[in-house]
Amino acid sequence: MHDFGPKSRILKRVLRSANCLGCIFSAHTVETAFEARFGKIDKPKLVLGNAIDPAYLKPRGERAALRRAQGIADGRIVVAYVGSMGKDRGIDLMLQTAARRKFPNLVWLFVGGRPDDVEAWQRQSKNLGLSHDAVQFAGFEPQSALGNWYEMADILCAPYPRRMQGWDYVASMKLMEYQAVGKLAVVATMPFAREILSPQDTIFFDPDEPQALDQALAKALETFASGRSTRAAIVQETWDTKAKSLIAWLKTLSVPAGTSL
Repeated sequence: MHDFGPKSRILKRVLRSANCLGCIFSAHTVETAFEARFGKIDKPKLVLGNAIDPAYLKPRGERAALRRAQGIADGRIVVAYVGSMGKDRGIDLMLQTAARRKFPNLVWLFVGGRPDDVEAWQRQSKNLGLSHDAVQFAGFEPQSALGNWYEMADILCAPYPRRMQGWDYVASMKLMEYQAVGKLAVVATMPFAREILSPQDTIFFDPDEPQALDQALAKALETFASGRSTRAAIVQETWDTKAKSLIAWLKTLSVPAGTSL
């Protein structure tokens, strides 16, 4: 289980079925939120979690050269957002923060999004008087290229607002990438973020509080300037190790005669 709707009738029916041997969750937050809404699951459970392939996060170019190619001047601090550019991802909050120009040395870099979403945010950025020197939109990038974009970043940002569907439980794959690349991050204090991100490397903030992003950024910039933000990237569990955990769990289940796993 990775996500569920407000009623989840089909899912509840499946869980009551004798043919359902157990339930696998992508995160503890998903398990907790589902059972809080619909009651305890009377089946064997496994929080398997997700995994990413660290190989695609390795940069293929040198940091300084990548930044020059993107037109980012030496000495500028890059705050990067990687992921969906939909309306409920906090893009508006970041652009409004950029428009206040409280942090003039920042370059806001947005990576991802469908063309129509990116065009809409570009128009809003222009209406706010933000130049390409302050805000850049890379648009959709293939997974194989993400390592270069993460390499350009100094600080990562994920200000997901509470109105985002599944805010209280969703297991965001992008936050797993944020964890893996070893960069300082400014992230909304959503449950899954607190489940996987270390408070030593993450500035958490309430995305619905006025000026909270400004305050979090100020703290992140202080940490960045001190050099305390540098650490080795975390080695993630791979899909192979997850598969081994899954197989081991499946072997513990009581399987009806004639059923093959």
